[in-house]
Amino acid sequence: MSFFSSKPAAATGKSEADEIVGRIREEMNQQAAQDLFQRVAEKCFAKCISKPGSKLDANDQACLARCEDRYIDAMNVISQALQDRSNTMEQDS
Repeated sequence: MSFFSSKPAAATGKSEADEIVGRIREEMNQQAAQDLFQRVAEKCFAKCISKPGSKLDANDQACLARCEDRYIDAMNVISQALQDRSNTMEQDS
């Protein structure tokens, strides 16, 4: 018996396994996005907000926007490099 299905293991198709892997990847991507957002918020807050208060002044807002943009740009570059590396490894196999 398959762990995820009531069908015998031999009867479960490749598409079912692909679907499970896809769902796992999607959940991992969501978790990674949440982790990134949390790290960016913590680091940018520590860098940009010197006097926490009830409102952000224009300098704090601009600093936060620039900080967030830098993190997002860096993550995009890293993600693209990892994707390129993964594609190269798959082609070499």
